[in-house]
Amino acid sequence: MFGNEGLNFKTFVKSSGQFCLLWTIANYSYFSALGKINAADVTALFSTCSAFVYVLSLLLLGEH
Repeated sequence: MFGNEGLNFKTFVKSSGQFCLLWTIANYSYFSALGKINAADVTALFSTCSAFVYVLSLLLLGEH
């Protein structure tokens, strides 16, 4: 996961930076959607996120 170097400051910042960027985009999308459609609909859509990840991992990565 961290390569041959193991976990050091550089690999930690790189990995956590990517995660934080995706987290920020997801939260921005959530709050932006709240301004456009009902809160119940937004919650329902974002609650299905794990199902989309599972289906896409089956289709694209061949994971089981």
